[in-house]
Amino acid sequence: MDSCTDRSKRNLLSEKFQNLRVDGKAYSREGDALDKMAQKLLNEIGEWEFAQIKEHPSLATYYLLHEKLKACIVYDKQPAPDSLVDVYRTLYHPSYPEHPFTREIETYLQAQQTFVGGKYIDLVLPDTTGTPHRLSELLQGSKIALIDFWSIHCGPCRRTSKAMIPVYEKFKDKGFCIVGISRDGMQQMIRGIRHDGYPWINLIDEYNKNQIFKSYGIDNSAGYTFLVDSCGTVITADASAEEMTAIVEKYCR
Repeated sequence: MDSCTDRSKRNLLSEKFQNLRVDGKAYSREGDALDKMAQKLLNEIGEWEFAQIKEHPSLATYYLLHEKLKACIVYDKQPAPDSLVDVYRTLYHPSYPEHPFTREIETYLQAQQTFVGGKYIDLVLPDTTGTPHRLSELLQGSKIALIDFWSIHCGPCRRTSKAMIPVYEKFKDKGFCIVGISRDGMQQMIRGIRHDGYPWINLIDEYNKNQIFKSYGIDNSAGYTFLVDSCGTVITADASAEEMTAIVEKYCR
């Protein structure tokens, strides 16, 4: 599965694998026993780490808490457990209000609103001419919109973006809008736009100056997509071009 570069195929293989795990058919008998043993050990480690975080607050355990919250929100795309958030709010935030960990955790907690069912985060960034634009104003009036985070160095996300060009051309007058966002250098971004032929507006957080990717909880990604409806609700995230096309066609009939 790791060698598959097509996102839709990877998603399908991942879904099949998870279904096999649920049915208890993903591994051989020996493999299943090892998997259960590994899960038991991971649970025990997690319980021990949480006990250290709760009972022995220090900068060392704050680092551990920071990494656990980041793993949930940024890597797993799951809401942070209430137990971790409660410990953060009651013990660590009051003790380290100005620490960089505190600023990052606040950003990650806010990023949870961009999960499916939540709302996109508004922002103001310049386009290729340096003219600033507010994202909400660019999306205003759309039935459905794609917020397309990308980078010139990200082959898979650029393939997805290019696959959306004919979809954009077909539905741009029927309520479909795309806004690209890059954190490359200005000339790099312009070169990527010209090479790939993106016909929509692109905004830039040059060299990550405003940490926009982090505010969306995707600072570990070179690219990411959010499909939002007219109310700003995130319908799907990190979907394939095929999956997004089907949704756009439904909204723009």
